[in-house]
Amino acid sequence: MGFVLHRFLTEAEERRLFSELRRTAGVAAERDIEVMNLMRASGIRVGAMVRFTVSDARLAVATREIVLRAEIQKRAKAHSMLCTKRARLALVRLLKLRKAHGKSMAPDAPLLFGREGAGDKPMSERALEYRFKFWAKKAGLPSGFSPHWLRHTLGQRIVQDSTADNPLQIAADVLGHEDINTTRIYTRPTREHVAMALQEAGHEAHIQASTRNTRQAPRSAPGRGRLRRFM
Repeated sequence: MGFVLHRFLTEAEERRLFSELRRTAGVAAERDIEVMNLMRASGIRVGAMVRFTVSDARLAVATREIVLRAEIQKRAKAHSMLCTKRARLALVRLLKLRKAHGKSMAPDAPLLFGREGAGDKPMSERALEYRFKFWAKKAGLPSGFSPHWLRHTLGQRIVQDSTADNPLQIAADVLGHEDINTTRIYTRPTREHVAMALQEAGHEAHIQASTRNTRQAPRSAPGRGRLRRFM
């Protein structure tokens, strides 16, 4: 399926994932759902997410703009984007959660904290990826699900669902793509679109076959019914 966009969440899969998180108690689930909300709303890569600091979070909440500093970004290229309501709420909750569990609120402290007993040691990329796989399995998501799927989900929704004049350029700006051709991946057919097309094609073929069978059904020989009455 090289020409099909498949590394993203459908709306049904996304609902299933967040429903699983919401009905699970515990600090890890509270943290993870807000991390996923933030990544889904902003498209932040996993590397930048684990390096995002308390200061970065406070700045985004105050200015309603998420600034990804060059030192935490892929290829050391700074990038900024609008901090939407969903992203801002996730940041506020992550800050409160960190404070409630006695973690350092120093400006350069990592926003994400790891397992209990790890102190202020930042969560690693590998640990965050493990958490995503853990929730994916519980929610019955497709194999291979990773944090990057949320970035693809955001890009796909902007390009295919937005009513804006130029959704492709908007997606490129939000995701920080220098080359618009990189963003064109989100114009590819999705798993849902392919499944729908195949279903429609199969349904049409079934109707046509049924119609042909009806037209070709053998007819009774003329007069045969009348002959039976005299036999």
